[in-house]
Amino acid sequence: MPKISIIVPIYNVEKYLDRCMESLLNQTLPDIEVIMINDGSPDNCPTMCDEYAKQDARVKVIHKKNEGLGFARNSGLTNATGEFVAFVDSDDYVEISMYEKLYQEAKSSQSDAVFCNFNRIYKNGRIEEIKQIAEKRLYKTADEIFALILSMIGTPPTCKNDRIVSMAVWHAIYNNQIITQNGLSFPSERIVISEDIVFQIAFLSLANRVKYIPDCSYYHYENSISLSNSYTKDRYERSKILHNELISLLSRSYPDKLSMIMLSVDRLFLGYVRTILFHTAYTRQEVSDILKDYYLQKIIARYPCLRLPLQYMIPALCMKYKQAGIMKFLKILKNLKTITSTPVI
Repeated sequence: MPKISIIVPIYNVEKYLDRCMESLLNQTLPDIEVIMINDGSPDNCPTMCDEYAKQDARVKVIHKKNEGLGFARNSGLTNATGEFVAFVDSDDYVEISMYEKLYQEAKSSQSDAVFCNFNRIYKNGRIEEIKQIAEKRLYKTADEIFALILSMIGTPPTCKNDRIVSMAVWHAIYNNQIITQNGLSFPSERIVISEDIVFQIAFLSLANRVKYIPDCSYYHYENSISLSNSYTKDRYERSKILHNELISLLSRSYPDKLSMIMLSVDRLFLGYVRTILFHTAYTRQEVSDILKDYYLQKIIARYPCLRLPLQYMIPALCMKYKQAGIMKFLKILKNLKTITSTPVI
């Protein structure tokens, strides 16, 4: 049994694939398998995948029709034989000791999942360390794990950041036994706006112990052209579906914490809507239609907007009072860049 199965969905990343695979196949933890999922990639990636399988027996290749990132990962889960599972975006790369460190931490602390910090790579080549957790932390009670989940979804209204910990699955390893025994899988990002947080909640609510280490071992390419970063005009509808799904998942696992759940999930939804309304793909009429939507108005009516930091309070009040004109004005103000950027990771 490999210690870790690393699942790599692949679509239109010919330029980056060698960098990614080199970082995986040279891991200081040799007992791994790398499952390359060709998700109907139109470039030279399918051939590259087959070449890697010929060169290294630890590489498995799955060729499938294009269905998106979530379903590509599910294909990997079906074929994963490792003690733990990891996910890597194919235009990203990792430190060569990343999985040895995460595996050793998992075994020494008897943790079902171990997370690390990460680096963000910008299009101009600049690399920024994202240290979300400053020191090693072990979450060993249900309440502590619940707090970790909420920190990935949405913070209390007065916090200056929408979330504390990235919801992305690519900076962690997960106990494969929990995944297989409970039939865990990813939804399609073509239906819900973030498949990662749905998986995180389903997994972490079943975990007994979770560890976070401060090492920045993953390198995430921010301006990605891969499966995970396309922008479509149905994002608002997919945000509503995600909002409902998260409430359903969390209320089943933590029925006594509904008020905290609602505050957290509502803030996530409002953050997504804020980003959508500021995006250049949306016309003023489309913005106006979203602002009038009953679903948004129901949430904004109950959310304590006046407790938000100023840069988030202003857009929230525009939503509440359906001020499409002011939203358009805010969108063109370059000095309000922090309002418009809500990373989905």
